[in-house]
Amino acid sequence: MALDLKVSRCAMTKIVKRDLGMSSFKSKKVHSLFQLVKEKKGCKMQRCVGLVRCGNLERILFSDENIFNIQEATNVQNDRILASSPSKVVKKFRYVSRIQDPKSVMIWAGVSKMGRTPLVL
Repeated sequence: MALDLKVSRCAMTKIVKRDLGMSSFKSKKVHSLFQLVKEKKGCKMQRCVGLVRCGNLERILFSDENIFNIQEATNVQNDRILASSPSKVVKKFRYVSRIQDPKSVMIWAGVSKMGRTPLVL
């Protein structure tokens, strides 16, 4: 924008931030949904709405799943240790073993009008 308007970059930054009250944000990456997938989701949604309107809530099951990490993968660039010299660091904190695929567990549960399902690990 600064090049197009032939003003300095610093002046453009001040105008955008101070005068217009705007900030810059990164675009977030999201999964691309193809048209066929969108149509299938729309059909499923219409069936659920039809069941709710008919009062047939027994046939609707709301479920969710989540992964819980048991072993945490460490990133030595982000996990820093403060010490006056390397020799003063306790030996168990000095070296971190690398884990390619940390151990994790997936938990699934569901709930409906009739009750809830037991947790499935």
